[in-house]
Amino acid sequence: MYGKCGGVREARQIFQELGAGGRNSFSWIAMILACSRNGLLDDAKRLFDAMADQTLVAWNAMVGHLEGARGIFNAMPEVNMLSWSAMLTAYAQCGHLNEVRQVFEQMPQRNLVTWTALVTAYAQKGDLEKAKYYFDQMPERNLLSWTAMLGAYAQNGHLEESRRMFTEMPYQDLLSWTAMLSAYGQNGRLDEAKAMFSRIPQQDLVSWTAMLSAYSQNGHLDEAKRMFDGMPRRNLLSWTALLTGFAQHGRVDAAKSLFHQVPQQNLEVWNAMISCYVLNGLTINAKKMFLSMPHRDLTSFNTVLAGLSQTGQLESAKCLFEEMPQKDLFSWTSMLAAYAQCGHLDETKTILNSMPQQNMVALTIMLFAYAQDGHLNEAKSVFHSLPEQNLVSGNAMLAAYTRNGHIQMARNLLNIMPELDIVSWSTLLHAYAHRGDYHDAKEVFDNLKSLHQPDESSFVSIIVACSHAGKVYDGRCCFVSMKLDFGLETTKQHFFCVLDLLGRSGYLEEAEELVFTMPFVPNILDWTCLLGSCKSHKDVERGARLAQCVLELHPGDPSLYVVLANMCSTDDAALNSAARVGSWRKHLIKLRDQTSVRELSLIK
Repeated sequence: MYGKCGGVREARQIFQELGAGGRNSFSWIAMILACSRNGLLDDAKRLFDAMADQTLVAWNAMVGHLEGARGIFNAMPEVNMLSWSAMLTAYAQCGHLNEVRQVFEQMPQRNLVTWTALVTAYAQKGDLEKAKYYFDQMPERNLLSWTAMLGAYAQNGHLEESRRMFTEMPYQDLLSWTAMLSAYGQNGRLDEAKAMFSRIPQQDLVSWTAMLSAYSQNGHLDEAKRMFDGMPRRNLLSWTALLTGFAQHGRVDAAKSLFHQVPQQNLEVWNAMISCYVLNGLTINAKKMFLSMPHRDLTSFNTVLAGLSQTGQLESAKCLFEEMPQKDLFSWTSMLAAYAQCGHLDETKTILNSMPQQNMVALTIMLFAYAQDGHLNEAKSVFHSLPEQNLVSGNAMLAAYTRNGHIQMARNLLNIMPELDIVSWSTLLHAYAHRGDYHDAKEVFDNLKSLHQPDESSFVSIIVACSHAGKVYDGRCCFVSMKLDFGLETTKQHFFCVLDLLGRSGYLEEAEELVFTMPFVPNILDWTCLLGSCKSHKDVERGARLAQCVLELHPGDPSLYVVLANMCSTDDAALNSAARVGSWRKHLIKLRDQTSVRELSLIK
């Protein structure tokens, strides 16, 4: 019981108290399972090796939970149907679909359990077509088979197919009702989830936890907390569901408080709290908690490794990776992403070539690495060698083309991609905008709006396109539309884009007003943009007045003096009046020895 609930320490204490004379085959196997289920794989192996009588049940337990399952399976003195099923399940849990299919085909006989394991393996990897194919081939099905297929559709966002499976089931039990409730929750349909929960004939702990997860996943954390407080009873899954909800929505303090209230902190709870810190960018806290854990498993290592990789802490990530007692595909992929993100192309290639196996994620990361380093031919080679080209790899190749200036090739690729999302459209929009192709940018932006909710980045790109084309009215309309039509908050970057739009087109009075009235403190970039516009449009008086103002606000910023030096060098007589130039040059001379900016030679 303790082992199943994550209480390995308590289980081990009872096991030791039994003594050599009090232990039987059942207690040995229970202790092995307790260790393996909680990620203590080395402990499980030591226990198995210490068993005087290694029964077939013990062998099966080892096959089902340890890496190297095939080696253990081959070493077994005899095998039975349960052994084959354990072997199949071990590969399925690791996502090794080729091995799953091979074991399935080699089995001397198959039963309902093995068929269901096969369907579940494909479903969990998102290969719904194969999962449905094998589901349809099953000689018989039970509620578990139907529910596995229902859950597969739900987890991959196919809510309508989940509904259809639910209605086609011969009958529904508590498990299938709860699976459908989870499907609604995972797809953001909270009202339907609540209605389903109220219709469940007998609500048990699992259904209560599923409803709690639905609230948490969709950010309704107050309702989740009220439900948690009102639950007839709770288990560790209930605690973890609420903690994860707090983590995913930035409520770190609430998650931390809840963590300290958990009655039995098993590995899953510890890992959930570490994940909370990583999700919210608190890698120092994550590392500190990781080091204080009573036990760690592969998930613990992978979570911290992912946090270090995402925040660019390459050396720390490398050290942790080398210390890991075991690694899986996620570990290798995290390290690959860390090198790629930091621009270390050679090391990225070395890691990829060292990986025991490569998947679509790893190859796509390599594609990104080539693209950002300007190796377009290598990026194309990786893209065309992929076993299948999906949305993520398509978007990566779009970015590769646009970053290297091949916008037409990017457009051609976008036109033949079977699936597009906002990233696809935004990548092309950004490229057109920064090249100054207003009409193409406008066309892409209109397509994006008709298919998706634009994001803040999309509006930055379209306002930049308007700025390059002098479309002041259109740019202003886009800026206003953000809040009114799409409910998006305008950021400092949007205000700067509008400032540039107005300044480029000669609307200097409006640009000056924007600088003084926007809800952000103007920085040196805003001022240099405005001063540059004054010079471009020869608004001498405004430029002189603003320059004097800026000198008072930012007397020690070298980048400002570059702009002023350029203004001093102009041939405009009014702008070069003796008083103004003399005042500015005093400041310029003062900073000449403090900067290496080449333009300051103008003040000699």
